[in-house]
Amino acid sequence: MVWKKTTCYLCGKEAEELLSGRNLRVRCINCNTFYELSSAVQKWRLDRMKNQLLYENPSTGEKAHLTDNQIQKLLEYTRRKEYPTGRESVVITINLLDGLPK
Repeated sequence: MVWKKTTCYLCGKEAEELLSGRNLRVRCINCNTFYELSSAVQKWRLDRMKNQLLYENPSTGEKAHLTDNQIQKLLEYTRRKEYPTGRESVVITINLLDGLPK
């Protein structure tokens, strides 16, 4: 397993990713996060062309890119839940993305 260069899905800067099992782990020095995208997020909530996460509007069922406010909330959540030593990543799930306030 080798870490590959990528763009962070939270801050948009250079990061590293590693496919671990079915989840995609991402570590970013710029926003100081270590998280993993669940396989469901990779399949249904990831815009690979723009390297951005998506959420689904519960009233319309339409998918859209996360707003700046949602990204900030997700960054705060990830930093708050991250294991202190940085060994365990925070798992980002569909429910987490769809539950973020606009």
